[in-house]
Amino acid sequence: MTGVVRSGVGGPPGPTTSGPDADDFVSACVILVLDQRPATAQQLSTHLRTLGLTESGIEPARIGSLLRGLVTEGLVDDDEHDGDGGGPIYSLTPEGTERLGIAADSLRSTQILLRRFLARCGERSIATN
Repeated sequence: MTGVVRSGVGGPPGPTTSGPDADDFVSACVILVLDQRPATAQQLSTHLRTLGLTESGIEPARIGSLLRGLVTEGLVDDDEHDGDGGGPIYSLTPEGTERLGIAADSLRSTQILLRRFLARCGERSIATN
């Protein structure tokens, strides 16, 4: 695997839930949830809500779009189907597990940079007028 991280996974989280950096972070969160257990898109939405993501404006259609991209990249499988008509059950592939590690490493690096930045800022408050 190259040092390039595609599908939005692995980049630093953005300050909002829109834009390419935010897609990176949301994709990493989807992979994290699937690393814990396979889930339908609806179950993923519920689990993402516990991470505080759906309150930030993530629409179910966006989750579906992210899942399709992850399936296309081979990071997630959608082979099984929920017997109750709830759609496919998504599960993480070995490549997805590897990508989760890359995303976690990238986020740790970003966290270090943010701590340094905030330490230099000190107690300053930035006006938003």
